[in-house]
Amino acid sequence: MNKILIEIIPVIFIFFIGFLLRKTKVLKKENGDLLLKLIFYLSLPALIIFSITSIELSKELLFIPFIAMWVILTTFFISLLIGKLFFAKSRPLGTFLVGSMAMEVSFAIPFVFSAVFIRMFVGLLTGFILINIFNLNGLSRAVVLIASASPICYNTLTFSSLEDLDKEFAADLISLSILVGFLLIPFLLFILN
Repeated sequence: MNKILIEIIPVIFIFFIGFLLRKTKVLKKENGDLLLKLIFYLSLPALIIFSITSIELSKELLFIPFIAMWVILTTFFISLLIGKLFFAKSRPLGTFLVGSMAMEVSFAIPFVFSAVFIRMFVGLLTGFILINIFNLNGLSRAVVLIASASPICYNTLTFSSLEDLDKEFAADLISLSILVGFLLIPFLLFILN
């Protein structure tokens, strides 16, 4: 448990630094796009290269990329069908698709809930079906289930910014998804133990 706290504390610290910089108006809303590009094009590739060197590959983990692909494709096609019903414009539809795979809240609440539901619960159901098809156990089973049910990720906002999609809607999706994730992920970890 202490190891998890040690890993999470820097993230919380950075969050509060960002919050304080925004509240003191050192950073403005317009700076967000530049920061997203720095993270996406500089920090993220460095993190990936650094992390790859410490990965131990085993045949037990062989199915995980294929299962991830199926979970993403399943949630994409369900989101595309639902999104076409609700969104006439391509910007919110693009954000909805990105958000359900990694505006104004009062108006968008049904759409936010549907994207979060598709990403986290349809993703979890798809992951559960696939771990049973491939008969995965142990670590592989846990990774697939938790990743399949994980919240809508920060990349939704990054892609929305880079592709000039609806960033406010992306932020709404991420916020609600993280709140749901605070309940769902610990529940999954409890069940898997």
